[in-house]
Amino acid sequence: MIPAESLVVRDGRQTRIPAADLVAGDIVQVNLGNKCPADIRIISCSGDLKFDRSVLTGESEPVAATTGKTDPNFMESRNIGMQGTHVVSGSGVGVVIQTGDNTVFGRIAKLSAGGNGGLTTLQKEILHFVVIIATIALSIAILVVVLWAAWLRRSYPGYLSTTQLLINAISVLVAVIPEGLPVSVTLSLTVIAKAMGKSKVLCKSLTTVETLGAVNVLCSDKTGTLTQNKMYVQNAAILDDEYSTSQARAAMIKDNAAREVLQQLHVVAGLCNAAQFDATTLMLPVSERKINGDATDTAILRFAEELDPVMDLTANWRMVFDLPFNSKNKYMVSPQRSLLYQIRMYKVASRTEDVKYIRTALGSCGNDFDNEDILLLKKGAPDLLLPACSAVLSSSGVIPLDDETHARVIRLQEAWASRGQRVLLLARKIIKANSRDIPEHMGFDHALFGETVMDIAMSGLTIIGMVGIVVFYPLLSL
Repeated sequence: MIPAESLVVRDGRQTRIPAADLVAGDIVQVNLGNKCPADIRIISCSGDLKFDRSVLTGESEPVAATTGKTDPNFMESRNIGMQGTHVVSGSGVGVVIQTGDNTVFGRIAKLSAGGNGGLTTLQKEILHFVVIIATIALSIAILVVVLWAAWLRRSYPGYLSTTQLLINAISVLVAVIPEGLPVSVTLSLTVIAKAMGKSKVLCKSLTTVETLGAVNVLCSDKTGTLTQNKMYVQNAAILDDEYSTSQARAAMIKDNAAREVLQQLHVVAGLCNAAQFDATTLMLPVSERKINGDATDTAILRFAEELDPVMDLTANWRMVFDLPFNSKNKYMVSPQRSLLYQIRMYKVASRTEDVKYIRTALGSCGNDFDNEDILLLKKGAPDLLLPACSAVLSSSGVIPLDDETHARVIRLQEAWASRGQRVLLLARKIIKANSRDIPEHMGFDHALFGETVMDIAMSGLTIIGMVGIVVFYPLLSL
C-alpha cells in the first residue's frame, strides 16, 4: 500500500527518492494515480485534487483537497493527505508532517501487528483448574511422605524403603494430574470449529472458538472489510405496510392499489441515487448486474430495478442539482425536473404516455404538479429526516404526520434496526415554479441554488417509505 518512490523538491530541484527516505519537512508532489508516501499538509493544489481515503476511513466517495484547514480533527481536515491514500484526480504539493509508524496508516499497521492481549478466558480457566489439581496432588504426595516418616517407617521398619517411597509419591502425582486435559480441550475445540466452518465461519485460531462462546453481541464494521461491501434491500414499507423485496415485486404486478404507492417509492429510490448500472451488464439478471457506486446506493438501485426498470425514470426526469450522501449529513438530496419541462424548453411535442408516466409516478400529487415544478427527493437516516417531514404516504394516500403516525414509523424503524438492518427513509417535496423560495433571477446553474435547495429540504417533506438494508456475509473469518 506504500509507494516505492516519491517526487520531492530538494536543493531547489525535483528528484525521485525512495519513500522510506522521506523526512518531516520534505516538499512532496502528488499527481493523478499516485499514492501518498507520507502524511502531508497540502500547500498548493489544482481545483480538482481528490483523495480516495477508503483504505483508512471506508468512505467510498473521494474527498476533495484544499489548502486551508476545514476541520479540527486531523482525519477529517481536507488539507491533509494521508499515507496510503490514492490520488484519483488532480495534482498538488504538500509538506511532509509525519512519516513511517507516526503516520495514521503506520499507527493502524502497528496496532494490527501487535501481540496478543494476554490469556483468553478458556486459558485462564484451564490454568486455574490445573493450579488447583497440582496443589491437591502435591498435598497428597507430601501427606504420603509425612505418614511414612512419622508412622510407617517406625512401626513397620523395612516395609517400604526410601526408593519405593519416592516411586509411590511420584505415582500419586501422576495419577491425580489429568495428562489428557490438553488433548481433550484441543479435540473439543476442533469439533466446534468444524461445525462453525459448515456455517461459513472460518476460525484461524482455536482460541477464537472459546472466545465466541463468551460473546453476547458481535459488532462488525460498515466499511466492507468483512462484508465485501455488498448490501441488499430486504424490506420496504409504505408507512407500516411492510413488504419483502419479492412481495413488493409481486404487488407491482398483481395489486393495482399497492402498485400506486410502490410506484412512488420506486421513483425516489431510482432517482435519488448516485449509483449506475454498468452498461455492459444490462442484459444480465438484476441480481448479477455490476453497479458503479457505494454499497448503500447499489442496494437501493438494485431494489428499484426489481420493481420497475429504472431506465424509464431516467428517461423522464432530469437532475438539476445533487448533494451526495456523506457520513456528516447522513442524507442525499436530488432535485429533479420532468421531461415535460425539457419538451417545453425545446419546443417538442409531448407524448401522451410521457405525461401519463410522470403523473403515475407522482401518485395523488401528480395532479398538482406543473411542468415547470421541481420534484425534490431526499433519502437518509430516519432520525435526521423525520423532523423535516410533515406528511406521510399511506395505502389510502397522503396523510398528515401526527403523533400517532410518527410513532408507527418509529416503531417499524426500531423493529428493523433490532434485526440488524440499516434503515433509510425516502421522502419528497414539490417545489412550485412560482415559489418565492427560488427567485427568478437565481438560475439553476447558480451556486446559490444549491444553498436554497438545502434550506427548502429541511421542512415540509412527505415520507414516501422506508427501506431496510442487510449486509451480505459470504464468509466470516475470525
